[in-house]
Amino acid sequence: MPKLLAIIVAAGYLAWQSAALGEVVILKSGGHVEGKLLNAKETPRKNYVLELPGGNHVTFDKSQVSEVVHQTAAKEEYEKIRHTFADTAEGQMELALWCRDRHLETERQRHLKRVLELDPGQAQAHLMLKHVRIGGAWRSQRQFWEDQGYVLYQGHWMTPQEQELRERARKVELAEKDWKQRLKRWRMWMNEGREVEALQQIDQITDPFAIKALAELISKEPVVDYRKRYLDTLARIDTPHAWKILLGGSLYDVDEEVRLTCLDHITERPVATFVDYYLDHLHDKKNPIVNRAAMALGLLKDRSTVLPLIDALITRHEYQVAPAGQGGYSATFGSMNGQPLGGGMSFGNSGPKIEVVYHNNEDVLQALVQLTGQNYDYNVAAWKSWYTTLKRAHSLNPRRD
Repeated sequence: MPKLLAIIVAAGYLAWQSAALGEVVILKSGGHVEGKLLNAKETPRKNYVLELPGGNHVTFDKSQVSEVVHQTAAKEEYEKIRHTFADTAEGQMELALWCRDRHLETERQRHLKRVLELDPGQAQAHLMLKHVRIGGAWRSQRQFWEDQGYVLYQGHWMTPQEQELRERARKVELAEKDWKQRLKRWRMWMNEGREVEALQQIDQITDPFAIKALAELISKEPVVDYRKRYLDTLARIDTPHAWKILLGGSLYDVDEEVRLTCLDHITERPVATFVDYYLDHLHDKKNPIVNRAAMALGLLKDRSTVLPLIDALITRHEYQVAPAGQGGYSATFGSMNGQPLGGGMSFGNSGPKIEVVYHNNEDVLQALVQLTGQNYDYNVAAWKSWYTTLKRAHSLNPRRD
C-alpha cells in the first residue's frame, strides 16, 4: 500500500474510532445512556439527541441531564494511565473504580474480572459485577438464572416455554408484516395497469398469516369487486379466524353485494358455530342485523333454529330521536344505512327522547317458511302452538334434517 494511502486509511480509522466512542449522558434519575451526541453545538441548549449504537435515536430534555461525559477524552486518559496500576487485586480494583467514575463500562468490567482472577473471594468486585452469593459461593447473574433453568432472550431471563411463545409471536408478527407489504404492493399494481397480475397473486394466497393484512384491506377497500376477491381468499384459507371475518361481513358490511358474497361462502360450508353466531344476532339492538341473521339461518337450513326464529318474529327496538319542540311531539322513522327501521312517536318538552318501535321482521318470517313449510304470518301464538304440537308428535332433529 502506498505510504500516503496508508496514512489516509489510518487517519480515517482513528477518526471513526473517536466518533464511535461518543458521549455518556448522565441522568439526574441516576441512570446513564451511551451514544453519539448529534446536537453537540446547539445553543442555547434545549435537549440532548443521542444516536444509540444500534442506530436508533433518543432525546432527553435539558432538565433531565446532570452531566455529559465525552468518552473520547476518557479513553485517551485511560490508555495513558492504565499501565501505572499494579496487577494486584488492590491495584486492579482501584483502576476499576477509576473507570466507573468516568463511565468506561467495558473497561470497568474487564478490571473487576481481573480482580476476581487474582482474588476469587473479593466481595466488592462480586457485588459490583452484580454477582449473588448462594450457599457460600458466588454466582454471576447468568450462572444463577441458568441454574434455575432460565434462558436469556432479547435481554430478559425467562423459562424456555416463555421463550418459545415469544419467538413464535415474533415470527407471526414478521410474517404478518411481510404479507401486509406484499398486499400493499399488489394493490398499487391495480392502479398501475397491472390488475390481472395482482389478482393472480392474490388468488394464490393460502397462508393464514395473510389474514390480518386481508382484513385491513377489506376495511379500507373502496372497490367492491376487490373486496369480494379478498373475501374469496379468506374462504380459501379456511381457518376459524378467516371465517370470523366472513361472518362479520355477512351482517355488518355496508354493501349488500359484499354481504351476500360472505353468505355464499358460509352456506357452502355450514357448521354449527355459524348457526350459533347468527342465533346470537337475532337479539341485536339493530333491526337490520336481526333480519340479516334470520336470512342466514334460513339459508343454513338448520331446523333447530325454528323456535328462536319464532321468538324473533316481532322484536322491540329503541331509538334516540330529537324533540319536535317545547311541549310537542314528533313522528319519527329510524334508519340504518338508508333503510327504514320503523315508525313511532315520542313525547316530551326538551332533550333527546327514546322511541320504542316494534318491528315485524320479514326475513325472519321467510326463514321460518323456508324451514317449516308453514306460514302463520306474524301470529307468534299460532307459530308456538304449531311448534308445540309438532314437538309432541315428532321430536325435532336437533340439527339439520
